[in-house]
Amino acid sequence: MRFEDDRYCYLCGPENPIGLRVKPNKADGRCEIRWMPEREYQGFRNILHGGIISALLDEAMAHAVLTVAPGAATVALSVCFRKPARTDREVHVRARVEERRGRLVRASAVLVQEGEERASAEARFVALAKPDAE
Repeated sequence: MRFEDDRYCYLCGPENPIGLRVKPNKADGRCEIRWMPEREYQGFRNILHGGIISALLDEAMAHAVLTVAPGAATVALSVCFRKPARTDREVHVRARVEERRGRLVRASAVLVQEGEERASAEARFVALAKPDAE
């Protein structure tokens, strides 16, 4: 199964007028995202919503995975919140592929703000197309 990219992804789609429009920097099983969360993305006052944090971590891992397994999709996601991330202060998300076994790929990510790790995640992805000869 293949999915069509219509550039409307809520996180990275440049055509989505209400999306976050993050710009993943990805290559060789890694991805980095830098993003400035505005007040509209808060949960509690001045605190970035946990759902947005989870989405950013998943997005970075997905882009890292797509560099080694085009057409992969998240099948499991685990997030650990360590310390609140604030709005109006840049976040830096780093993700990397940890392991690939056939169609299954495991990745991890961290969200850092002001030099402190605020959240981390692990996820499993499945390649939707057959992997290249390994």
